[in-house]
Amino acid sequence: MAHLRNFSKLPLELRLAIWNLSIRRPRLVPIHLYATSPSEEPAENSQPQCVSPCPAPASLYVCRESRTEALKHHRLSFGMYRSQGRIFFDSDSDVLYFGRREGIGASGAQFCTAMTLCAPEDLARVKRLAINESVFKVGCKYVHSLATDVLSHLCARMPELEELVFVPEEEILPDTADDCGHESELTNMNFTLKMMGMGSQMRAVMRDFCERHPEWKPPRCRVMTLQRGWGGLDEQGISVSI
Repeated sequence: MAHLRNFSKLPLELRLAIWNLSIRRPRLVPIHLYATSPSEEPAENSQPQCVSPCPAPASLYVCRESRTEALKHHRLSFGMYRSQGRIFFDSDSDVLYFGRREGIGASGAQFCTAMTLCAPEDLARVKRLAINESVFKVGCKYVHSLATDVLSHLCARMPELEELVFVPEEEILPDTADDCGHESELTNMNFTLKMMGMGSQMRAVMRDFCERHPEWKPPRCRVMTLQRGWGGLDEQGISVSI
């Protein structure tokens, strides 16, 4: 703002249009559970909470006008145990991402916990979701029942879901940190046979689930890799059609 001394003199409509161009930029928002460890000082609320390494949109802190506009779209979300959420999320443009967690079954356990305990109204607003394949794998093998459980949660908790992206666990590019979703993008680069195989696996799971739950309207599904860069979705990828 120091270099835009006359910005406040612009017509209100133009200022709001500029703010909205920055506010509505899509972000990849990783989510995971955080709990106070035994070695830490106990807090007033020591129960696990959902957190994200993705920073809040900068427009929330520029000035009162930009913050007012940003809060029309971004709201603190995914609170647990009736506590207020800690993650600013815009359901119309942001992509919620359940990534890989350390430990056997840890990714799936965190996904199920979040889907069960997060505020239902926050989950119900999610329109774009990305899931790392570690959520429904044990070791090197897909577990059909785990993948079905994932879809069951989505069917019950995310009625507005429009797009679902599966991220191969081993296809995260070398210069990318799995938890740095705010610095990463989902991309259709570097297709591999493994990605094609994953697409076939998920297609079979989706078809089986839809046959058992004909009332569910499946979202658009793709397989994409994670790459450091702008946190948005490109318009391609390996489609997982039903």
